[in-house]
Amino acid sequence: MADLFNPRNISFYTPKTQWDPIFRYYNSILGTESGNIDLMPQVRVEADPEDPNKFVVQWSLGGFGRDIPGTPLKEYNPPNLTQLNEWLYSMEGDDYSEQFGNPQEKPYFVENSGLSINFPREIHDFALSALTGQGDILYLGEINAENINDPTLAQALDMPYWGVRSNRIPVLRHAISQVAVQKREACERETIRSLTRDRQGEDYVPTRGSAVSGPSDYDKCNDLPWDPAHPNMTWEASTLITWGTVLDTAVQDNNNRPFWKVLIEGTRNLINPDRVAAVYNLNNPPPRAEVNLAPRTLGNAVPTIYDMLSQIPNLNDDQHREFNELLARAVREQIGIGLRQRYENISSDDVTTFVHSTYFGSRIQTPFVIDSKSAKYLQLENMSELAGSDYGLVRPTYNRYEPCLENAGSYENIDENNLVSFYTLMGSVNYNILDNKKVPSGWVSNPQSGNFVYNKYQNISTLSGSVDANLLNIARTSLSKYFKSYMNAIPDVRPADLSQLGRLYQRAKFPDKSSDFLTDYDFNQPLMPYYIQVNLLSGEAGVVVEEINKSSLSSYILDKTQKSESLSEDILFGNSTYTVETDCIDTMGQGVVVHRKKDIPLRGSTLRQVLGHSTDRGISDLSYNIVGEDAIAGSIADGFTQRKVDKLLQLVRRKSSSELLSYQDRVENKHFTDSESLLDVISKTKDGSSTPIAKTYIASPTLQKVHQYTDTQVKYGEKYTYKNSKMNLVYGTKYSYKTLDITVPISLLQSSEDSISQDVPDSIFIDYGMANAARSQILTDEGRDNYMPGTPLPGQTVGYSFCVEVQPADSRILNIPIYDQVYETFAENPAGVSFSPVSVLDYPPTPPVLEIRPIRGNYRQVLINLNLEAVSRTTTDVINGPQCLEGVDYDNLHQYQKTFIDFTLEDGKLIFQNDGLSEITNVKVVRTDKLIASAYEAENPIEEAYKSFCEDTNPEAEIVTKSLSQEYGQVAAGSYGFLDDIEPNKYYYYTAFSRDLRDNVSNPSEIYQVRLVYDKGFLSPEISIVNIEEIPNKTPVKKMTRFMEIKASGIQTQPFMEAGEDGEIESYKSLIYKAGEAGDLPDITSQQVTESDFVVRLTSKDTGRKFDIRLAINETHPIPDQGDPDSC
Repeated sequence: MADLFNPRNISFYTPKTQWDPIFRYYNSILGTESGNIDLMPQVRVEADPEDPNKFVVQWSLGGFGRDIPGTPLKEYNPPNLTQLNEWLYSMEGDDYSEQFGNPQEKPYFVENSGLSINFPREIHDFALSALTGQGDILYLGEINAENINDPTLAQALDMPYWGVRSNRIPVLRHAISQVAVQKREACERETIRSLTRDRQGEDYVPTRGSAVSGPSDYDKCNDLPWDPAHPNMTWEASTLITWGTVLDTAVQDNNNRPFWKVLIEGTRNLINPDRVAAVYNLNNPPPRAEVNLAPRTLGNAVPTIYDMLSQIPNLNDDQHREFNELLARAVREQIGIGLRQRYENISSDDVTTFVHSTYFGSRIQTPFVIDSKSAKYLQLENMSELAGSDYGLVRPTYNRYEPCLENAGSYENIDENNLVSFYTLMGSVNYNILDNKKVPSGWVSNPQSGNFVYNKYQNISTLSGSVDANLLNIARTSLSKYFKSYMNAIPDVRPADLSQLGRLYQRAKFPDKSSDFLTDYDFNQPLMPYYIQVNLLSGEAGVVVEEINKSSLSSYILDKTQKSESLSEDILFGNSTYTVETDCIDTMGQGVVVHRKKDIPLRGSTLRQVLGHSTDRGISDLSYNIVGEDAIAGSIADGFTQRKVDKLLQLVRRKSSSELLSYQDRVENKHFTDSESLLDVISKTKDGSSTPIAKTYIASPTLQKVHQYTDTQVKYGEKYTYKNSKMNLVYGTKYSYKTLDITVPISLLQSSEDSISQDVPDSIFIDYGMANAARSQILTDEGRDNYMPGTPLPGQTVGYSFCVEVQPADSRILNIPIYDQVYETFAENPAGVSFSPVSVLDYPPTPPVLEIRPIRGNYRQVLINLNLEAVSRTTTDVINGPQCLEGVDYDNLHQYQKTFIDFTLEDGKLIFQNDGLSEITNVKVVRTDKLIASAYEAENPIEEAYKSFCEDTNPEAEIVTKSLSQEYGQVAAGSYGFLDDIEPNKYYYYTAFSRDLRDNVSNPSEIYQVRLVYDKGFLSPEISIVNIEEIPNKTPVKKMTRFMEIKASGIQTQPFMEAGEDGEIESYKSLIYKAGEAGDLPDITSQQVTESDFVVRLTSKDTGRKFDIRLAINETHPIPDQGDPDSC
């Protein structure tokens, strides 16, 4: 990237609230910026040996033990007492904080910055949501010989133990439905037989609807509760486990189920379904007697079998334990808790995944905004350092007053988008001729398409032909004539046509090959009266942008991306909220760069949505294509273009695959992929509105560079806000989850219908509010109250296992704010992150140069000379004094200049600049006969002395003001003079200031002290500049002006006045100018210093080395010719 003075980092990513619990835990609770998973004993990530994009993820409170053969899994280790305490304390969360308030005792729970994380609850809920429905795969606790008789185990196993769980409900409904049919048919057969016996004899069989039977005879069959949802059918369904005629095709025989196979083989048929059913029925008589009624659930079967085993005589403790282990193994086999078995079932592609998570995250680097708030923190010492810099910058430029523009009657009400755009005008003015057709200058493509582009520029510049096209040929040298014709034509254009032309600037585009058009013209030359320039660094490009530019798809991508902004919300992808983090300068503290973040919506759409939008429409709107290598406005993508687009999509797919973030990457806190900036968007809004009036889209070049966008469609004094965003192509990762295993202490499980949110047994839910009770139960079990904190707790294992598949997500184009007021909500008064609202304002004029001269033999008058253009620009302290009645707001001007013109402008100083003699509309000379006595002793003696010219601060003085006012353009010379009447032998003090047509007021000139000493016919004038020096507070420096001064002679610069034949005083710009008008100098141009070049050679006395100073003296603000018919 380009050489940044101070890089600013911006990152954006999917909010943590949408991360899976393991990612959130390792990022937010552990807070590691990066880490090695080998140093994280509680988490394991193993890639599938056959597919590197499939992973097995395990989390275990106690860590891991042995490998499970045939799988990438490991067995869970039981936690110790300390680990289990921390887990349960964290599970309680806030509810348990008063008693166990030490945050170190709750390492799995945190609540800060509005983000609450309770890892024990979240990972369990997440595992429930990721159940695949493929079999009873849940490991509902460490089922072993020690807890097989725990009552909570029976509750935890309260589920049917046949077949595959996903088939359980449809099989049950099918079976109930068949039972209902069989019951109804049996009822009808019985009815028929009864009717036959009663009415026709045994051999007659009536049919439904016959005269013998009638519909009412069968009503009793229809009225029976055969509806599967009827409560009576629920009881009927409970017998279906042994209803062989119904379930033979759907459920295997009991003896073939894992639960019974283990018990039958392990007890040599001592324990089988019939024996267990008999014992169960003996203790739990059913409503109806069934010979083979077996327990309906494992929850009923386990205690029944346990009772049977306990009643076997002559069994010692070891034998009892062996039977208990056999029973525990049978349960584990039935519910499929063997991790190897579950892994083989769940990891297959045939198993449906219900939980998906899509993640996007990237980081970009861009310069800070440079302005008055950020300059001192970025250590900018003078404005010259900005030359060639990459800082974001918005800067207004005022060159001159343009009466043909601002005096037009349509100026006030015209929309900015209908003002003259310099880019469109230059596209019309600069052209070549190819095949007798006008094409933009530099066009290298088909002349016909070039002529189409040129005509579009010309159509806009002439307001669809309302302006004489011939004026375009002279617009560059006589812009005022063009402005006059353009503004005068506005009222004659139909409003609808004017609005249509203006809308083009709401979506103007600069393709890659034409981005140099932004900087081809030297805006230092004052062609336009004023404008606002926006500087920004293009985004970082990659292989995709390189391919776009190489394939000349820039116009196509620009157009599609701009049009995608109009996609409705239902077409956009659903999740539009991202966490955005940015560097900003803390102006409230020590002025250091701080990092702030906030969740904000980012608009965007997938790349396919962008490229597929409006495929039947060609490139539209205003595209500044001045070379011809990219598609022009009006072009429709042909087959060749579509093939290039397909190739581009293939490249994006390959890039997406290479930018995948594996599960291990995320655990190790690697959350960012590369992204590419496709284009920059500059939006412009008027003060008080949030709706942009114009948007400009600038394609990203292959190599980074600074874009300098110049906006000439602005009005003087109107305030605008500019924003910059980048359309970035962002690569994402899609994670698909399948739960392999849930292992928690049995004492935590509950059977609460309120907790059911998935089609899974309610017994797998945890009653989080019972965590403390579970902890008490665990600790009060026999012998455990004496456990040391580090002692493992068998039977209390906590672990979760998942299959995770990682795939590329559809690449998205996101609109990332770069310089935007939204960042001002991230911190209190941050700097360097947004452009300040800006307007174009004029400089106040420089003070006139006052010169007072005596008149020979005249002791009652002095000659006042004023030079209005001797000083063109100066930065100096603001002096308030004689302007006391002018209502000048210097503070506002100072803030404006410091914000946009000179960021290093010191407090109390202001930049004064002459923008042309014609803009000076008033000059005042103020005279007083007394200076304030305290001026010499004041802390600021200069400003105190100038207060002598204001009646409010010097009421005892006689203050006289003489004013010269004229309309714009009426000043005939840069200098003029008049005679002032005074009394002899009396002190007078003079100063002067000027006002321009923008009502800006200059500083006062130097103070002259005047006294005409007259005695006995002898006149001795005393005229001098009052020397009131401010005590210097800076280190003295040597300036060149002490040793050399180059200026024109008096006959070139001093005004010349003489009395005409009628006695009127005539004033001339200078004596040389007067001589030229009189014809005394036939070649006046060669005699004037203006429009001439000079060389001054300096030679060192010590070394003899020489160097030349070349001077070009130009008159930059000539007096308008009032006789010109095109003058405004």
